[in-house]
Amino acid sequence: MDVYEVLHPGKIPESEALQYHHGISQIAELSNIVGLDISETADEWRKLQQKLTEHHKSCAIRTEKTKDFWRYYLNENDFELGNKIRKLILAVMVTPIGSADAERGFSTLLHIWSKRRARLTREHLEMHLRIRLNSNKDITKFPAFYYAKKWKEANLMLTDDPVNRRSLEIQVQDGLFDENDDNTDGSHKVYLD
Repeated sequence: MDVYEVLHPGKIPESEALQYHHGISQIAELSNIVGLDISETADEWRKLQQKLTEHHKSCAIRTEKTKDFWRYYLNENDFELGNKIRKLILAVMVTPIGSADAERGFSTLLHIWSKRRARLTREHLEMHLRIRLNSNKDITKFPAFYYAKKWKEANLMLTDDPVNRRSLEIQVQDGLFDENDDNTDGSHKVYLD
């Protein structure tokens, strides 16, 4: 069995006798990679398998994709996961499967860091990358005021064009938008006369 297959919901046995040894070597290997105590994580894994077979919703969602299955249990308030196994599952779920994410990151980096922007500091480059890689692709859902507020708090509101800066200050004074709006869901308070 592949080391990551141990977390596939369809592979978890429903028989208590099979659960005791199921996937322990894979959990140990993953625990070692993540830096967790192997014996504690293995104990939590055994308890988790037993809880999953007893949980009434587990049977209904075992056919779901692995990420959807574990997302459900990571967010389920009535279902307690052990601390070590929770960390292990989260670490495995955020690990990219291939190199596409890294390649996408480098491609985005090269779009940002062009000849025109070659003098960007490492911190500014990181900020641009964070926005480009983590923002919603739908521009209407982009939390612009949230990022602008963070940018301002970091004292990065300097500009080469004093007219645009003055224009922004006038818009804030005139109430065209609320600079204190920190909505991260993409909704913005825009005030029009």
